Amino acid sequence: DSRALNEYVQSYSKTKKWSPATIEEYRNAHPKDYDVWKLWGWCRAVNDMFPFVSQKIAPFKPVKDCLELMSEDADIIVVSQTPYRDLAQYWVEHKIDERVALICGQDMGSKADHIEKVKKVAGYADEEVLMLGDADGDKNAVKKNNGCFFPTNPGGEVESWERLPDAFKKFTANKYRGSFENELIAEFDKLLPEKPPWELPGYDHQSEYLKRQPIRLTLRDKYNPGAPLLVM
Repeated sequence: DSRALNEYVQSYSKTKKWSPATIEEYRNAHPKDYDVWKLWGWCRAVNDMFPFVSQKIAPFKPVKDCLELMSEDADIIVVSQTPYRDLAQYWVEHKIDERVALICGQDMGSKADHIEKVKKVAGYADEEVLMLGDADGDKNAVKKNNGCFFPTNPGGEVESWERLPDAFKKFTANKYRGSFENELIAEFDKLLPEKPPWELPGYDHQSEYLKRQPIRLTLRDKYNPGAPLLVM
């Protein structure tokens, strides 16, 4: 029965702030609804599984060199909708945290909020902010703060990281905005659907989740064979 999940999703459809924090908030508002408690438990179980699967997937090969290069001229922060605990553990385990000044997870606010706060505290100008990301939400978060965006294209992540050094040189020389950035974003936008699946008519989150179960099985068998798999 997905009633509780459907009602939770609908309750936060305007703000789109679907996260463990809002699920807990929703649970507190419905303390006697058993299905809401099940939803909250499922959410916690998903987050608890992160270290056993995603944690073992190494960063793309160019990432370490790019972080080292950028750290010479920039303050690097991580903004993500992954819980902070798992983010920090991942970056430390793969030894890529040494070049990072700050790590911000979903339990600390939205990506746009993080960028806004750091920008204000450090006094960065618009053209001194560059967001690297692989999703439309990343682009929207930095553009909400009038910063620059460098896309890591879905399916072409390695190639994107390989061309980052040249793009970063343009950024530090204040030559990133304009036609160069616009071309990168146009290429990125072509790879994305016009609307995310959950905004299309007839979208059902439960069936969409089940469609991707083979991917989860493959990852489980590769990185954590024999482990139980969460199903919905």
